[in-house]
Amino acid sequence: MDFAKDQQDESKDSYLERRAKAALSLIRKKSDARRSIEDEKRKSSPNHSI
Repeated sequence: MDFAKDQQDESKDSYLERRAKAALSLIRKKSDARRSIEDEKRKSSPNHSI
């Protein structure tokens, strides 16, 4: 019985881990997109400084 409970907890943990990783990758994609948009704005502005 304990073994079954351990299995359940483990699957819940791995599910939460997968959700967390998915959320992190989504956030990373969004921040990358925002960064590239900001870079484009910076490049297109006439008085940009590098």
